[in-house]
Amino acid sequence: MMAGKTDWFAKLQSIMVIVVACVYLVANFIFWNLNSPALKANSTTIYNIFIYSMLVVFLVNINNIKIRSFFRDNRFLFVLAVILLFNSFFIPLGGRSREFVYTILGVFLLTTIIGRLTYRSLIDYGLKILLGLFVVYMFLGVIGAVFQLESFFGWFPNNLTDNYRYSSILDNPNSLGEYSFVGFFISAFYFVKTPNNKTRLLCGLIIALSAASLLVSLSRAALVMVGATVGYLLFSMKHLDKQLKLILKLGIIAVVVGLICGFIIAPRFMITFFRLDQGLTGRDEIWRYLVEGIKEHWLFGVGYNNSQLYISIAFPGQTSSAHNMYLGFLYEAGIIAFIVLLAFMVLLIIRNIILIKQDSKIRLYLIMINAFYIGFFVAQFFEFTFMKISAINTFMFFIFGINQALVYQAKKDGDIKLRVVHMISGLANGGAEAMLYKIVKHTDKTKYQVSVVSMDTRGSYGDLIEGFEIPVIALRFKEPIAFIKIFPKFI
Repeated sequence: MMAGKTDWFAKLQSIMVIVVACVYLVANFIFWNLNSPALKANSTTIYNIFIYSMLVVFLVNINNIKIRSFFRDNRFLFVLAVILLFNSFFIPLGGRSREFVYTILGVFLLTTIIGRLTYRSLIDYGLKILLGLFVVYMFLGVIGAVFQLESFFGWFPNNLTDNYRYSSILDNPNSLGEYSFVGFFISAFYFVKTPNNKTRLLCGLIIALSAASLLVSLSRAALVMVGATVGYLLFSMKHLDKQLKLILKLGIIAVVVGLICGFIIAPRFMITFFRLDQGLTGRDEIWRYLVEGIKEHWLFGVGYNNSQLYISIAFPGQTSSAHNMYLGFLYEAGIIAFIVLLAFMVLLIIRNIILIKQDSKIRLYLIMINAFYIGFFVAQFFEFTFMKISAINTFMFFIFGINQALVYQAKKDGDIKLRVVHMISGLANGGAEAMLYKIVKHTDKTKYQVSVVSMDTRGSYGDLIEGFEIPVIALRFKEPIAFIKIFPKFI
């Protein structure tokens, strides 16, 4: 009887956290930027309700959380929080900074935990529901631009910026561009990971819709994100199947040829259309202000999340965003915290690259997650949404959780093997060679991916070692350099 109650409670725990995670993920892309005055007026209240809901499901599921693994994977963020708190005692608005550290960073870590707990459900359901929402946004944006609608459903105005940038039912074209990028990523994610041609066709159509929506919004930051994401996919092309490689190559060729033809046929139109004649639209003035501020506050910064306040005072009536995460965070947090955050970002990508090179079932997941990281972090040279309360930043921390859970589960299942390379001067008959032979013979190949590198020839042990399905590489450094093979054109 007790066992039945325990099973029932465990299922209820699981359902609660899944529902809260999926609803919170999708709702973030509704209440922050939907062009509804009533919704905007209550967005903070709605946000707080979701945070308390996540806190409740976190406490209910605390026994299911791998605390040690979570702290290890997010140690840089915990160190970052400690540094920011320490710095806050040496700056004018330190109390304000500490309040943001306690609340905002705490919410980000909570979001990561929930992402870890529900990673399978987020992949199977949450991201698909979110993609459906983006399809609505993108479709309305394209329709509104093509037919130049004044409003949608008589309720949402079809905002027009610069006479040709549309916003769909959102409050500004940059939001539409940002959401179109996330829609592009999710559809590309499912396109890459599924072998089903019907699913790939559907995802391909959504990718085309997201491209059209990007052109409607003309958000330069979103275009940079897509470009950097595709660039990373090119870098990882060798891990994709033949069909994906062909589609990726043809798609890039079509885009490049189209751009070249456009600039040849109508250069003035293309320059105006892509806003290349608008320059940095005031960003350079803010960046110069930040650089001067960094020189003065390089050690402790001005306080976490305080840059918006200082910028709004220095530039009244203009945007309060730093429009550059790297300058903005350095200005806010000081040099030490900035280095810690950069280390977190870089190691996040490097760890995935190392795991991608191994024969793992999660390889395609990690390729797409890394592509999102690259696109997002590159665009942060022109935006400051990372480590801020925003829909896309919430999405990023959910991705952190999914990434960490995938790696943890793969290691637990033994899917990821530790790569070991034995380097030896040669493989002829000798004591060292015999000892190496015994080591590789008894190596647990379910845990280790072993290879042997000989500085000389393969020797007598090379074939014996390869008999254990262990690759042997002979560098032949002791042989004279055969210039006739290196420079055949000059002989």
